[in-house]
Amino acid sequence: MDESKVKMRPLKPMPNFIFMSRWLQVPLYLGLIVAQAIYVYQFGVELKHLVEGLFFSSAKMTVVVRNVAACVADTKSLLHQRSSGRSRVARLASHYMARRA
Repeated sequence: MDESKVKMRPLKPMPNFIFMSRWLQVPLYLGLIVAQAIYVYQFGVELKHLVEGLFFSSAKMTVVVRNVAACVADTKSLLHQRSSGRSRVARLASHYMARRA
């Protein structure tokens, strides 16, 4: 049987509608692609600043290491405290919000 002469039968109305509605998602996917490109660019900029700061300035590297160590120590101590009626997440959130103020 020659495949070029085989006719495809048309879809019924509902499957045809569902198949054609896929084009409604095109703007959504294009927007997601643009947003992802922006995030990748921003990540590259921040990574460049971090690498420059770490390798070309020992003072900045010391600050980064101290801040990370302090964050880890604070989190560890807060996680080991007994619960005072609040969840661990709530205690961590209130602790960090108090530190930022």
